[in-house]
Amino acid sequence: MSQSSSSALIAPGTRDRVYYGWVVLGVAACAMEVVPSVSDPCKACVCSVDDECRTNIVSSVCDQTCWDLIDCTAVKCPDFAQTMDRGCIVANCSEFLAAGMAAMSAGRCVIECADVCSAMN
Repeated sequence: MSQSSSSALIAPGTRDRVYYGWVVLGVAACAMEVVPSVSDPCKACVCSVDDECRTNIVSSVCDQTCWDLIDCTAVKCPDFAQTMDRGCIVANCSEFLAAGMAAMSAGRCVIECADVCSAMN
């Protein structure tokens, strides 16, 4: 494997498929590694988006506090994906801000699955 400019690795013979770390989880393995509070349809969807989502969505990266921040943002700052109004998150979801970096990485995946990843799932 060769090192790319980021922390991603490119495996030879894989048409430059990007791997984060040495192993990319399959969809089923990823879904088993997402925090239990997330609905099964949401887990399946976010783990199906792409390899980067499978890396960023597992509980070792996006723990319960990360999902709480994603849920809080969806409920209290529903236009965040369009406005990127971080002030709304600071004002309304401050108790979960420790997970901000992980939630930003995982949030892209959740936005792609908004129809099955509602805050009530």
